[in-house]
Amino acid sequence: MILSKVKKMKIGQLGNIDINGKSALISVNPKIYTLSAIFSAAQTLSDEAYFIIDGNPSEEIFVEIRGKKEEDATSLAYKFNEELVNHIVYEQRDMQTKKIKKMIMQKMLMPEKYDHYIDKAILEKITKNECELKDDEIDKIRLE
Repeated sequence: MILSKVKKMKIGQLGNIDINGKSALISVNPKIYTLSAIFSAAQTLSDEAYFIIDGNPSEEIFVEIRGKKEEDATSLAYKFNEELVNHIVYEQRDMQTKKIKKMIMQKMLMPEKYDHYIDKAILEKITKNECELKDDEIDKIRLE
């Protein structure tokens, strides 16, 4: 089990990464990264590496990475960390735009019932792909 290995290892000079030969052990804070983001990051790199994910989801998650080919464990660990950030940003953006997506779907499915009025400033933000609308801006998008 990975947890027994972790007790012997000390997280080294690479932050949350400890390199041990051909494998890397990454410590992930579940208060920052969701399990979904951790699994998605591992799945994204599944063609390049083998993963063992272990730990306590309320305290700390450990991800052991071992390359399928001769790729450097440090490189794989950095790629995994990068994918973690990508997936958590995606999840956060998804949550931020949830109301807007729902309204768009309602408009598409029942256009005569859900005719939206959108403030010009908000419409400009949406068309410029500035998706980080504040709640009060989202509330200005109203159903008629």
